[in-house]
Amino acid sequence: FFMKKPEIILRLLRLPLDFLSVFLAFFLAYQWRARPDLIPFVSLPSPELLPLENFFWFGFQAAFLVIVIFAWERMYSLRKSYRFRKELRRMIMLTGASFTVIILYFFIVGVQFFSRFILGTAFVFTLFLMIFHRFMLRFIQHLVWAKGIGRRRVLFLGSGKVLDELPERRIGEVSG
Repeated sequence: FFMKKPEIILRLLRLPLDFLSVFLAFFLAYQWRARPDLIPFVSLPSPELLPLENFFWFGFQAAFLVIVIFAWERMYSLRKSYRFRKELRRMIMLTGASFTVIILYFFIVGVQFFSRFILGTAFVFTLFLMIFHRFMLRFIQHLVWAKGIGRRRVLFLGSGKVLDELPERRIGEVSG
């Protein structure tokens, strides 16, 4: 199995972008909850939350947990490439499993600042950001392929009906 450099680079970018997505999602959810006036249609009481620096540490740990679970389930494999729909399904399932572990941690340890709003919002933001950056990586990959960079070229040798029809169907298609 042979991979081109652009393909390797784009696949390796998934891990730091996933980490950044989870961390940013927790930060955005915290900011949204810390300022109840940002939600005009919902009246929330003033929150009693952890200080921001402590929440940064929690966001870092949560992002690390998501990365570990994704890695455990081979979401960062360089060899295996999933169709976008299957990758999204796995990403949603594994993100849900990660957040379930986080919620279980809160219940077992008995953390006082537990905010369901922050966890729910962070979950939605995480999914949105991860889907967005995975879509953008796929889009960039197709742009690179369209310019002829990183494309795999295949030479078919032989003769026959199937081989005669093949070039007519494949000429000009962008493929990896």
